[in-house]
Amino acid sequence: AKAEEEKNKQNKIKNATLQNATTSEEFTAAAKKQDENVKNVDIEDGYAFVLFKDYTTWSETTMFKDFAINSSAILEPLSQNDNLKGIGFIRLASMQDTKGNETTEPVIMTFYTKENTSDINFKNFRSHLYIDESNFYKVADDYWIHPGVYTKIKTDAVGTLAFASYGDSEGFEKMSTIYK
Repeated sequence: AKAEEEKNKQNKIKNATLQNATTSEEFTAAAKKQDENVKNVDIEDGYAFVLFKDYTTWSETTMFKDFAINSSAILEPLSQNDNLKGIGFIRLASMQDTKGNETTEPVIMTFYTKENTSDINFKNFRSHLYIDESNFYKVADDYWIHPGVYTKIKTDAVGTLAFASYGDSEGFEKMSTIYK
């Protein structure tokens, strides 16, 4: 009976989609199908926090653009999951201090409430990100970009986008506490 129960659990994880997942394991498996750079998805009080592992990019500018495009592809199906009230995205990267010590830490974080995602026309939103990726950050309820990354982004799309927004959503506060 226990082996059958475990088999059913593994099948549920394997067949989970971002729209119907309920556990961290199910969300993680479904998100990894969408993007191989997803490390895991943590579920906390109705919030999904998608953690992207540290992976190589050409530059901070590429990281800024890719994070927006890759996260938006996951944001759309997650926004259709009735079990969630908010969705956060975290990009990890190796950082080096002035003494040469390396740590892996969050360098970009964004958060969207369920209410916010209900107003997004994802077809147009996602295609527009290829023209102006800063919209991903501007539309988010909250975002934060590590100053060491932000100062090296070379694109006109950054425009007046500051390294941090001044939102105060519960989900972003929770995410910031957990991952910073």
